Amino acid sequence: MDGHELRLVVNYLAPAMLARLLLPSLKNAPDARVINIGSVGQSAVDIDDIEFRRDYNGAEAYFRSKFALAAFTLNGAEDFQKDNVLINCVHPATFMDTRMVREIGTRPWVSVRAGVRPVLRRATDRRLAGVTGKLFNGMHESRANSMIYDPQFRL
Repeated sequence: MDGHELRLVVNYLAPAMLARLLLPSLKNAPDARVINIGSVGQSAVDIDDIEFRRDYNGAEAYFRSKFALAAFTLNGAEDFQKDNVLINCVHPATFMDTRMVREIGTRPWVSVRAGVRPVLRRATDRRLAGVTGKLFNGMHESRANSMIYDPQFRL
């Protein structure tokens, strides 16, 4: 409706905007954290076609939006840390039983409940105080698509 590709809006623009809008309220709050729900499925965003107007593919749009969210997490870490807010990105679980997974014709591997523990750990575990700008695959630290570490692709 606003002229943006839906997956980009839901998976990147909305969480990034919400995090930025909440930052003043989170600023200097004890143990404030932003947890982005990411994915290990990532593809570099085409900067010249960020809205994916050429050769659209729904799965690829999803991968690009999750790439953008991971890049936002890495970029935002320094800014957010200035305000004592941690920001991390978590891929909760692979092929959870969601509508999206069923729509692509993939049989779910795990329940949505399987993705709860990794997200809650990042949000509440006091031993993770100070951990920011990181990407996690489930319970373990991970790396994003290698292009995210290229400053050209930072969003």
